[in-house]
Amino acid sequence: MSFCDEEIKKTATDWLDAWSDQREWDGRTYKEAVEIEGVGAWWFILPILIPDVLRCVQYAEELLALIKAEQPQSLWLLGIEKRKAYPMRLGLDLDLPGKMAAFVCRRQDIEVREIDAPVGHRLAGWKRYVKARWGMAFYFTFVQSWVNRWRVWLTRGAVEGLESDGRGAVALVTSPVYWRQGVDLNGDEIVDDAIAGTCMKTLALAGYRLLGIDVDLSAPNRRQFDILREKKAQQGVQWRAIEHYYRVDKKKSRLRRTRLKNMARTLGGEVVCQRGMRYSGIDIAPLLSARFDYLFEHYLAGAMGYLDALERAFAQEKIQAVLIVYEEGPAGRAATIAGQRLGVPTLALQHGT
Repeated sequence: MSFCDEEIKKTATDWLDAWSDQREWDGRTYKEAVEIEGVGAWWFILPILIPDVLRCVQYAEELLALIKAEQPQSLWLLGIEKRKAYPMRLGLDLDLPGKMAAFVCRRQDIEVREIDAPVGHRLAGWKRYVKARWGMAFYFTFVQSWVNRWRVWLTRGAVEGLESDGRGAVALVTSPVYWRQGVDLNGDEIVDDAIAGTCMKTLALAGYRLLGIDVDLSAPNRRQFDILREKKAQQGVQWRAIEHYYRVDKKKSRLRRTRLKNMARTLGGEVVCQRGMRYSGIDIAPLLSARFDYLFEHYLAGAMGYLDALERAFAQEKIQAVLIVYEEGPAGRAATIAGQRLGVPTLALQHGT
């Protein structure tokens, strides 16, 4: 079976959608079950799961085609099947091809034999897992709060006069990823948001007040802080880190964490493994279990934090329209929901032509 990139993406997306529509969760679908504070969290979850499901589906189809062509009698693996599920994106998991090969071969009744790996190989696998698992836990526990404080300090200062112009105020929700060197309409070299820069300049010339809300979606790095300084110095747009609009509500935070822990007991990786996620009869749930755990341990709390902050920002700054450059990410989805709640239209800008 031959697939082009778009076909395989559609196959993976349709399969995940069908899986999430099965009523196997106390009479509800998974989409219905992952509701948090009245918000359907499935739309936050999709951007996390789709790349990993896509990777598994790609390997499954390639391996099925290979088996059909070569008709192997057995598969020999070098000691990887017993390793724990990788907690970060599966594109970084060096064991994924071998594990998928074992799953596919067993489904095709092909013998799978595992060779004892040398000590060095086992230690390398353990080291990768520990670095990913505990590195992520260390960041969320000890580092993230300091990164947030530093981002607030870099974009300190009051937002002035957004509501004073008759044209109104427009907010741009974007990421440092899109802050790049390019050329303007006159052919001059500039550094600006590659997706929204021209649009924002046009709105500024038309008399709109502009608020840029920077949302960092990558691992902490020095470049994101340099970009915040550059944005702060930009003329025509008042820039702020999204963390400016965070408010510490310890009671609400504890309740949210408790809800997410309770949800993890019935919707997390262990339960998903028990129920299974079968693509063409191949159960890929063991490969994705750690990703489901990540959702409830870290990701969904952050996504709901974005929603709280953006709703507060739009109301506080009297925003009348919102531009987003990546509607599929947690910040883009949070901006859309916040806009719906406040009656503020949200527009997604197209990448490219």
